[in-house]
Amino acid sequence: KQSNSFPALEKIFNRKSTFFSKTQNFRRFVLRFLLLSSSSSSSTASVAYLLLLPSIVDYVGGSLFSLLLFFIVNDWLLAIRFFRLLFLIFS
Repeated sequence: KQSNSFPALEKIFNRKSTFFSKTQNFRRFVLRFLLLSSSSSSSTASVAYLLLLPSIVDYVGGSLFSLLLFFIVNDWLLAIRFFRLLFLIFS
């Protein structure tokens, strides 16, 4: 069970996954995020991350994503490396 500290995220976690059949869209989202995150503006990268968040939750799955959420919130560089690794795996 998810903690009650993130009720909006919990609602996303509990939603049925509909993203598994859309691998191509997921790759496109990840690529767009990586392009934005490598730009100089960190605010642009955070906006891109927030837009990408529901897709990642649907694709990776709630339990795994909640484990990674701690690292992503606390370490931006680790988060960007993780997304690059994800993109390499699924491409």
